[in-house]
Amino acid sequence: MKKFVYTFLLLGFVKVNSQINFCQPTISLLSSNGSSYNFIMNAPVGPNATYHWFWSGPSNGNTSTGNTPTISLNLTQNGVYNVCGFALDSAACQFFTTSCITVTVSASSSNSCTAFLNINVSNNNNVSAVVNVAPNNPTTGVFIWYLFGPNTFSTTTNTNTLNLNNLAVGVYDLCVAPQSVGCSNSVLTCMPFTITSNPNFCQPTISVVSFTGTTYQFSLSAPVNTNIANYQWHWNGPSSGSIQTGNSNTVLLNLSPGGVYWVCGLALDTITCPSYTASCISVTVGITGLETIKSNRLLRKYYPQPAESKLVVELEDASEGILKIYDVTGTLVKSIKFEKGNTQVFEVGDLQSGLYISEMEMTHNRKSNFRFIKE
Repeated sequence: MKKFVYTFLLLGFVKVNSQINFCQPTISLLSSNGSSYNFIMNAPVGPNATYHWFWSGPSNGNTSTGNTPTISLNLTQNGVYNVCGFALDSAACQFFTTSCITVTVSASSSNSCTAFLNINVSNNNNVSAVVNVAPNNPTTGVFIWYLFGPNTFSTTTNTNTLNLNNLAVGVYDLCVAPQSVGCSNSVLTCMPFTITSNPNFCQPTISVVSFTGTTYQFSLSAPVNTNIANYQWHWNGPSSGSIQTGNSNTVLLNLSPGGVYWVCGLALDTITCPSYTASCISVTVGITGLETIKSNRLLRKYYPQPAESKLVVELEDASEGILKIYDVTGTLVKSIKFEKGNTQVFEVGDLQSGLYISEMEMTHNRKSNFRFIKE
């Protein structure tokens, strides 16, 4: 995956405000019961702030909860959701950014679990991460962590927290696979973060606003002056390209042909920030939006997580088709045909260690997508 880190040397006399009044929210999952998920947003704002939410995945939507920092969402369709939010309070903050978490909804069994990861990067680039596994939210167990980026490693902890320091500058993906936490299904969650050489930098957050078929609308939130900022976008996968949208922080992209794409964005504003980083998001594009929704109902579960030599996938119905495995750059690295059956076993021992995105193509143009880690 191409990741972009942009740093500009400012020549001449440019006034940079080192005390930017910046409001960074944090979203957490309070509880879940069946398809009902309760989230809370923590932000350094006053009591008159308004909280805004939007989510994408098997279903999409947006709403405002006024000055209430909690929301209850009914996520009825199985699959991976990105739930994002921001808090507006012009009296407390000059700039506002969006925070997102990922939840995986599965109803395959009564003790199925969903996981979400929160990451905080301090001003001195110390990283703290915590993973919560609903519904029981255990703080102890076996947690296998994977870091991808300029520094790459894996480690195992017996608590749900991880602290990192002395990382090289760049964009990272942190993934965690909780084990022995009372779940019948394999749980994997990932989240990107950025390490910068200058604490006064503009960290954007990219998210999917909506999609229809292969047309996707993306939004980029960054602590910049939107009157003078210049938003730039890059994408790669089955097709690639770049575009500038001026001071508009949204873009419409036709991601065709279908497959796994990495879409990245950055906001340039030399007055506010001397350094820039790109934020990236992975999307798996089906033939139509309807098939993308349907696909999340086809996959029952997959294991083990991580996989060493074999990957087992259980389907809701007996199907035949082909499994396509992509690396994090969106490059197809392996295709495996499979015969009709509910349980499929795939040989993955020849793959390099790392994070992979898989797409199962089955009869009647049905597709299902999931991520796994190769040990």
